[in-house]
Amino acid sequence: MLTEIQDALIEKLMEIEAVKLVDAWVGEEEELLTQPARIPALYLVYEGTVFEPKGVIGANLTDSGLSYGVILINKNLQSRRKCSEDCNTIIEAVRAKLTGYEVLTYGWVWPVSEELISAESGNLMYGLRYNVHLKKQ
Repeated sequence: MLTEIQDALIEKLMEIEAVKLVDAWVGEEEELLTQPARIPALYLVYEGTVFEPKGVIGANLTDSGLSYGVILINKNLQSRRKCSEDCNTIIEAVRAKLTGYEVLTYGWVWPVSEELISAESGNLMYGLRYNVHLKKQ
């Protein structure tokens, strides 16, 4: 299920024309900032879930939502303002693509937060958090 959801979210994010690379994220922030890459880029990572306490004795149903992070990286050494504007456009596009998106048969996506992770040397990095609210089985 986790891999299927990840793949569906990556496919949805690939529809954003302003982004040159969409992929799963593995590694450290420093690695993303220092490796040569096509930018602007979006990296998706499964962040985990929190399970509710068991509510019905004898049933193995869990109420949970899956948390996914979308990491946006952009760089523009000529114009920091243009870099920022491009990031704003992409953040809005991610929000438009993912908010309310039905992920296969598993559930729907809702935004949780958007925050600046890093701004240095012409690089901007944002963390966008989304939850997949699972349908009860």
